[in-house]
Amino acid sequence: MPLDATVSFVHDRPHVRLLHHAHADHIESIYRGLLSLPGNPANVVIQSFGPARTFIAAGNRLENRAVFTGEETTGQIDSVLQHFIDHQSNLVIEVNPANFYVDPPRTWEKRLLKHLLHRGCVIHDMRCVWCRTLPRDRQDSATSHRILRFSSDQMDEYIKLALDVQVGGEWNTERRAGNFQPGWTHYIGFDADAPAAMGSLFISGPSAYLAWWFTHPAHRSRGLQQAGILRRVHDAFDADCTQAFTVTDFNFSSPANLQRCGFQIAYNYLLLRRDPLPLL
Repeated sequence: MPLDATVSFVHDRPHVRLLHHAHADHIESIYRGLLSLPGNPANVVIQSFGPARTFIAAGNRLENRAVFTGEETTGQIDSVLQHFIDHQSNLVIEVNPANFYVDPPRTWEKRLLKHLLHRGCVIHDMRCVWCRTLPRDRQDSATSHRILRFSSDQMDEYIKLALDVQVGGEWNTERRAGNFQPGWTHYIGFDADAPAAMGSLFISGPSAYLAWWFTHPAHRSRGLQQAGILRRVHDAFDADCTQAFTVTDFNFSSPANLQRCGFQIAYNYLLLRRDPLPLL
């Protein structure tokens, strides 16, 4: 597909919601891992308020989320916001086409975003969700890069190679607990014989989330990211997933590489943030 093409999936509300909750499942997996540590040192709290799911852990984290359906009452929305205030936690919220309206086409009430802005949330960014539903594609390019896959019982072997890729990266107890839960697979990509890139895949039901990919600066622009995307996509469909998806910022190399690997825009969303200040 040409990189200047603007091709969107025509997804209905349930499908956007499925992707939103599949992304939330990956956060819950990380936080369940942290919660399993003795004494809960990360102060993890996982709680639902009506249909809304919330995830809190100590520190200012992008994963400290409230996952709204859009059908919450204003009282339930306020309860979620107060929950984050009570725990002195930052809050991140995704407002997407599925939760922007209450229940289209029966009602087009724009409840969620208006109420969040009224209560002190700030629009911080716009992000892109990319999706691919084709298991194999004729445009999938062959690669000479060797990519090794590691399951949860190969944690030490993976971390040893990962430290060669992300020099100075720390694998403390918390990071280990959060990244080696059921559903996770980790990858190391090689440039010749050198560990050069690393990434992860999280599978939740029919959806596979390409969680992240990092290439060592000395090995960039050699096709490792595309190789990593395709390897994870093929592994996801081999595991009987029906779609692979990921999230990026706008207009840089990763979206271009995703398009080269057969991904299309599923939807864009507004990313809202709120500090733990009293409700306005």
